[in-house]
Amino acid sequence: MKNIQKKGISLIVLVITIIIMIILAGAIILALNNSGIIGRAEEARDKNDNATIKEAANVAYAEWSLEHKLGNTNKSATEFVQERLNKQGFNGNTVAVTEDGKLLIGLTESAVNAIKAGIKIGDYVEYTPNIVTSENPYNTDGSENNGNVQSFTTQTDLRWQYLGINNDGNLLLVSDKETTSKLSLCGAKGFLNSEAVLNTVCNSLYSSNVGDARSINLSYINEVLNYNGAVGSYFSKIENKAIQLTSIKTIGELVSAGEPALTNTNTPDGSNINTWKADYYSYTGSDYKDVDDPAYKLIFINPTTSSNMYYWIADKCAGVRFNDNDVGFCVRFINGDRINGMSIYFASEDPTTAVRTSSYAMRPVVILNDNVMLEKQQATGYWTIK
Repeated sequence: MKNIQKKGISLIVLVITIIIMIILAGAIILALNNSGIIGRAEEARDKNDNATIKEAANVAYAEWSLEHKLGNTNKSATEFVQERLNKQGFNGNTVAVTEDGKLLIGLTESAVNAIKAGIKIGDYVEYTPNIVTSENPYNTDGSENNGNVQSFTTQTDLRWQYLGINNDGNLLLVSDKETTSKLSLCGAKGFLNSEAVLNTVCNSLYSSNVGDARSINLSYINEVLNYNGAVGSYFSKIENKAIQLTSIKTIGELVSAGEPALTNTNTPDGSNINTWKADYYSYTGSDYKDVDDPAYKLIFINPTTSSNMYYWIADKCAGVRFNDNDVGFCVRFINGDRINGMSIYFASEDPTTAVRTSSYAMRPVVILNDNVMLEKQQATGYWTIK
């Protein structure tokens, strides 16, 4: 009996131990998920995979360049590099090589086909958005403009040009000029809601069954202009300086008191909501592209009037003022031949009463669907959507 009892106790202890271990393992996994460790590990793995693919593509492109110079291949750079990647097991990663030797990886089939067919920055594409008329205009909720609702309709005289490819590998189109209608942004709420309202207005007015619209943003512009990250002496002085944002906390309290919900309140560096990493910078487009370059003209020059353009960019930033005693919260915009930031709120101002307002045009961008194919019409030079 004693032996049987001992064995029974041991079995119970074993079962309890296993249960406790399962509970502890679940708690550890949950803690790791909540802390973001697993997510960061997966992100690091993805980055490593992308780096491996990019390295393999660069090696393949160098090989193609040599073989092409020696006359040993009649394949295009895109075909040659893609073939090499497939042989190395990177079958799910489409690649294309532009005429200037730029490698683009992870593209949609439509993007690869367009690049193979020779599409260039600034080429015109026949695109027609769904039309929003004055009979049923798009209205903002006013949170971006001190409570004043703004109404917009589709501008039908806009033409569309090839802008590039986004991070998901989709083709991008941009309107050939800024809109005639202007969007007003006012005060602290205008600053916080700027990106969301710009994207929502453009999406409502210029989307269609072949693509979704949004506002142009800074990453698209920097990519087109080949901006290399250099900034002027004043702007480098304020970069990375921590800015205290007691004002944003106050705005958050207004929301909890029943004000309209705000969007995009997270800080760029992921820190506490009461701080913001100074990220304002400005540069002149001609520092990176010749003024006669199609890319420069695409961003800065209105083709109808041949004059500089002025329009909002869906991107917020903040910078210390010259005396270092105040902070300007800005929405970036194209200012003639420069990328600048327009301060629409200062930290020294009361966010509940500040009504500093700026109004600029918009510049819609269309992200074409994965299955959209472009075909160039030789007679007109335009690209049509199939």
